[in-house]
Amino acid sequence: MPPRLRPIEHDARLTIVDHLDELRWRLIVCLVGVAVATGACFWQSERLLDLLNGPLERASAPAAAAAAPAQQAPPASGGGGAGAGTGGTAGAGAGGAAGTDRAAEREALRQLSGALEQLADAAGLDPRQHAAIARRLAAARRSLDAPAAAAPRPGGADAPAAGGGGAAPGAEGQAPTAAGGEPAGGGRHPVTLGIAEPFGVSFMVSLHLGLVISLPLLLYHLYAFVVPAFSRAERRIALPLMTLAPLLFAAGGAFGFLVVVPAAVGFLQQFNAASFDILVQARDYYAFVALVTAVMGLVFELPLLVVGINRAGLVTARGLRGAWRWAIVIAAVLAALGPGTDPLTMLLMMVPLVLLYGISVAIVTVLERRDRRTARAGR
Repeated sequence: MPPRLRPIEHDARLTIVDHLDELRWRLIVCLVGVAVATGACFWQSERLLDLLNGPLERASAPAAAAAAPAQQAPPASGGGGAGAGTGGTAGAGAGGAAGTDRAAEREALRQLSGALEQLADAAGLDPRQHAAIARRLAAARRSLDAPAAAAPRPGGADAPAAGGGGAAPGAEGQAPTAAGGEPAGGGRHPVTLGIAEPFGVSFMVSLHLGLVISLPLLLYHLYAFVVPAFSRAERRIALPLMTLAPLLFAAGGAFGFLVVVPAAVGFLQQFNAASFDILVQARDYYAFVALVTAVMGLVFELPLLVVGINRAGLVTARGLRGAWRWAIVIAAVLAALGPGTDPLTMLLMMVPLVLLYGISVAIVTVLERRDRRTARAGR
């Protein structure tokens, strides 16, 4: 450990240069800790992104599962069934005619796809509109290919599909996909619009998680730098608060990610979902998750704030109990100013604020009663 990071007593005398030297070393140690935590998160960024994508996948899975059967269902046609029922020759003829018609439809769709791509380039559409057109064309191709693989085979269960010619299984044997290129029955993933955006987003997510992981180290050096200015009595108050701060922040972050984020994403993604072609940009989605998680972590620090100002003599338990109406109003305002724009997210942020305020008042009441008993015993 560098000499300037040694513990400093309350009555020690240091020059301004010594204080700056100590601050410099503590900043270096904090930066190294953040860099190591960020590097570890970046090393496991794929698993971390899969974890963060979970709420979005679960929220969009019902819509993707409902869209998959509609794309794979064969059109109602009596030609194939009639051919199978009247004989092998008629079945082969009907199957050949159906295969010819389907080949013509595929060729027409291929020519239409090329024309639409040229028209999109000429119109100067943005990448998102390009992607929407490509998804619809891919869905149309799958709707043409799927019936050939699912249609009854006139020659029996082991006979090749009519009109397939043996070439269809190579293209039709793939796993079906839902609209938007996602696996059928699965949820959607965030999209990126730039060449370097996957790397940039992965690094930013790793940096944010690295800061969270290194939070105990940062708080320790903050406490160690300012604690020499505290008296012994003040240290007895500050030390428990600094110890509980990262634990409460972790509890609030876990509540935000496991409860608030899934509820908010589910509500927002399913609201009028049939009226929109929803694409969630990765940068916006991860920023929303990080902001909600961080805000809930700070919300869970409310008991420390209330206990701290009570120990400093600024408020009393009686005054806090009398201000409960104002506390509810302030909690509602803070929830409205949070990252959520929908009533469900604001409610999920407001309720913990109110409950934590009540817990804080109870803790302060117990502490004041203990202080009174100690004062009476000391007389």
